[in-house]
Amino acid sequence: LHPVFNVNLLEPYTPPSDFPGRSNAPPAPTLILDDNVAQGFAIKEFLDVRRVGRRFDYLVDFVNQPQSERSWLPLSDIPSTYNETLEHFHRLHPKLP
Repeated sequence: LHPVFNVNLLEPYTPPSDFPGRSNAPPAPTLILDDNVAQGFAIKEFLDVRRVGRRFDYLVDFVNQPQSERSWLPLSDIPSTYNETLEHFHRLHPKLP
């Protein structure tokens, strides 16, 4: 057997905003690199860390955001201005990766 799909069953793509009664998902948080930047979210604290392949992801809590907005960020996306906060996190949790 080989994968076969009937081309007559295909339909044109419809963006999610075109569906009645459905709103677009909120954009992902953008990190604040400068205090003068009005958009984005500042990191309040690091809650957890996990290893994904060869990289590390951190569970981040953002300032003035509900718990539902917490998200995993790769270390490469975290600005170097948070290095001291990361070091403090690892001192508190030495057994985590």
